[in-house]
Amino acid sequence: MLFAGTLNTALVMISIGTGTCTDSSHEDPIPMSGIIITGMSGMSADSGAIAGMLSIVLGNCGHVGIIVTGSSSVTGGGLARALIGAQFTGAFTGIIVTGATTQFTAI
Repeated sequence: MLFAGTLNTALVMISIGTGTCTDSSHEDPIPMSGIIITGMSGMSADSGAIAGMLSIVLGNCGHVGIIVTGSSSVTGGGLARALIGAQFTGAFTGIIVTGATTQFTAI
């Protein structure tokens, strides 16, 4: 459980998400992993742009999801920073399970 005022790992491009692709091009929903492929300009950690709400997660099948949750107290470019456990939704839906090793964000 995460508590306000505590720290959680910031997400960067190439952080990994796990979930399910439910795009109609698949016969059945497919469980898979994917990576964050976009981030906030001007903010970086671990040699990658820090991800925030509206960053794109690319599933292994090529379909995408958009990060829809983030920090309630830390923003960048007007958007909440994304954290481990952030949810993404779209054809590819799931949660982010890895993050930066050097950057932490308040919840």
